[in-house]
Amino acid sequence: MFDQVPSDLRRLSAFMRWFCLIALLLLVLAAIVLGLGTLANPSSIADRFPDARIYPELIGRGRIALVLGINAISVILICSALLALRDMFGAFQRGDILTEGTATLMRRAGGYFLAAALWGVLAETLTILVLTAVNPAGEKQLSVGFSGEALFPLLLAGVLFAIGQVLTMAAAINAENKEFV
Repeated sequence: MFDQVPSDLRRLSAFMRWFCLIALLLLVLAAIVLGLGTLANPSSIADRFPDARIYPELIGRGRIALVLGINAISVILICSALLALRDMFGAFQRGDILTEGTATLMRRAGGYFLAAALWGVLAETLTILVLTAVNPAGEKQLSVGFSGEALFPLLLAGVLFAIGQVLTMAAAINAENKEFV
């Protein structure tokens, strides 16, 4: 623990803590609004997947609920990552910078973001499969794709996780150095 946290780090950590909390609240609100909107107007789901042959009139509310559940997993993973980051920035504000706890929080956030990025690729495949499973024979679709859009979050999550690993080693060195003093 650092006795004196630099004021710029304390301010940045306070800002980022609030940013994580606001992002989390907006994400949950957007997911709820989108989910309720989709349940109220099931045909709107076809517009979200223009490359898939989706027949909204064949899709029941049960399938819509399943699709919402599949995609809710991404929201839960991202919210978990944002909570870990919020806690990490709180620890930075308190002066817990080179500690095993902050390293764990950073690794946890990176792991959740990595899981969300990977799940996002799988979720789109599952969503299209669920939505086209009721199509007439010969028109069911299995769409597997990996775009550049998915690559960036994967890279950032990997970097965050790796920095968490480095922070773990730095915390161990810091603890060892404190023993000598």
